[in-house]
Amino acid sequence: MYVFSLKELYLHDLRELLDFERQKALFLCDAPGSISLDRLLSAMQACSKQTPAYSERLEAILCRHGASRHPAMQRASMTVLTVAEQGLFSMGDPELYDAVLVTFLRRTTHHELAACRCAMARAETLMLGLDRHSLLDIFTEKTAADAELESIEAEVNQLALMVSTPAYV
Repeated sequence: MYVFSLKELYLHDLRELLDFERQKALFLCDAPGSISLDRLLSAMQACSKQTPAYSERLEAILCRHGASRHPAMQRASMTVLTVAEQGLFSMGDPELYDAVLVTFLRRTTHHELAACRCAMARAETLMLGLDRHSLLDIFTEKTAADAELESIEAEVNQLALMVSTPAYV
């Protein structure tokens, strides 16, 4: 990809975020198979509901700029999802399944937060206040979701540790 302006780079960032949301939506449709922790299932369901809303906001920003909403596939997001899917569906114990799932959700959320920060900084530089405000809303909501996942992760990891650590007498 050749970038000739900061605005083109900004639009590429938005397309990357949109692609990541689409990939995550596909993953979340298949993932809830055998989640054992109710808090994790609730967090996944909340994430599934929020993902289309984020996509709509990102598409609206792209439309404001007359930009294509059809991003090129991003290899990084595809790889993260494929590795996560392989790990998730090969797990035997539900507690280990939960641990891999929460790790995947936190990792993808951190990627999205970093990408959103970059897009916000570019929107500010380009003096696109409305865009920056929309991105800030997404960033704030994703930060809150990550805080919830962080508290769930501690519980999930303790349960996974009990299942995967042999008992010593």
